[in-house]
Amino acid sequence: PIPGDLKFRDVNQDGVIDQKDQIVEPLSNIPQILYGFPIEISYKGFSLNLLFQGQDNAVRYFRAVSGKNQNFTIQDYDGRSTSLEITGKPRASEVYGSPQGIPNTYYLSNVSFFRLKNCEIAYNIKANSLTKYGVSAMRVYANTFNLFTITPYKGLDPESVNGQGIGYPINRTFNLGASISF
Repeated sequence: PIPGDLKFRDVNQDGVIDQKDQIVEPLSNIPQILYGFPIEISYKGFSLNLLFQGQDNAVRYFRAVSGKNQNFTIQDYDGRSTSLEITGKPRASEVYGSPQGIPNTYYLSNVSFFRLKNCEIAYNIKANSLTKYGVSAMRVYANTFNLFTITPYKGLDPESVNGQGIGYPINRTFNLGASISF
């Protein structure tokens, strides 16, 4: 190891750092808790529908494949150790063939999250004001998907199966529309 490399604990205390020092993590990338709940509120033709979802008690390795063929993520790059200064982050290095490439708890990230998955505001226009136009019912609405996510995870999406920081971010979508019945 050189300055800035990750340090590994000799778990079995035999004086050698090897595969016998690996431990089983109590959490995995499969969440122990999944939840979701809808809220629907209606009043005088207006309606508000919300869908919240989330997960808890899950971890995932977040380590970008970095080096000659790929870029480092900003999380890996900023504040990293250098030959002149040792910080709380490991030095920049190739993932493969260096201590940074060995699976370890340093790169485990909490992927718990709470998300507003869907939000819709709508108004039902009274049919008696539309009958002269041949319309029996009309509903106008605005909705959004993935409006916000609260998570400690530094990657693009805590639900993503890719822990290398190179996946596509989750889309936030906004829509306006109308449903018309004749």
